[in-house]
Amino acid sequence: MLGIAKCHFELGKLDEAISMLGSLLEKYPESDFAPEAVYLQGVSRYKKTHDAKHVKEIYTSLLSEYPSSPWTKRASPYRLL
Repeated sequence: MLGIAKCHFELGKLDEAISMLGSLLEKYPESDFAPEAVYLQGVSRYKKTHDAKHVKEIYTSLLSEYPSSPWTKRASPYRLL
């Protein structure tokens, strides 16, 4: 599911990417791929709307759900926006 979502993202099909990532997070919230899905979903939402709140939410969500994930560290600069 993450691979398909990444393909949609790269092709600019942001709605499809957001939907696929949402499905992944709903069905497999404990997956090793879930933190990356949170990150990519937030970036997709940002690219679609250009609203910085979406990238801020990435860090908040990752910090609460996956605090030890490398994706949380990767998203940490977004907390400053």
